[in-house]
Amino acid sequence: MDFELLEEIIEDLDESDSKIMKQYLLEGRLFKEIADDEGRTYEAIKKRMERIRAEIREEILECLEMNCRGGE
Repeated sequence: MDFELLEEIIEDLDESDSKIMKQYLLEGRLFKEIADDEGRTYEAIKKRMERIRAEIREEILECLEMNCRGGE
């Protein structure tokens, strides 16, 4: 995994989504902890993380496809 690519994708997310991903990935915080800090329910954060992960996955796939085609 290209960590620079992942870092760039996370930085390009909506500011609040980027903050949540950083708390989860860099600080190792649990969904419940993040939910408490954000004033949200565990389920709301879990659903949001699923959406964010899907968005990141799509960005990575697009980049991989571009690289496989020689950057076209």
